Amino acid sequence: MGNVLAFVFSLCLLCPGEMKEWPTHSICKSEHLELYYRSCDPFQDYGVSISPCDIYSHERYNMQLGLILKFVYIDHPFSIPLKSLPKGEYLIEMELFGEDKNISCVNLTLLAT
Repeated sequence: MGNVLAFVFSLCLLCPGEMKEWPTHSICKSEHLELYYRSCDPFQDYGVSISPCDIYSHERYNMQLGLILKFVYIDHPFSIPLKSLPKGEYLIEMELFGEDKNISCVNLTLLAT
């Protein structure tokens, strides 16, 4: 019975039907910042978290990234050396590499208001 459920679950993940791309997810929304992402990996979606969600009050941030099917979890601090961010829309593509090959990618949209 367990093998049948695993097979059906695998089919649901690998055959998403009419879906041509993963949905856009909201990471955070604050007074001056909105951050969204969409997986560009054809086989799986991402889980992304960035905290805190206020780009003007902090210099160090923490990003968490999870890939369920490839069993990858990253929890990494990063810095943004900007005291202010010009208003506008910024498109960022992040690629995850391991052992000299691309594991996956995610497209980020940053809206600074």
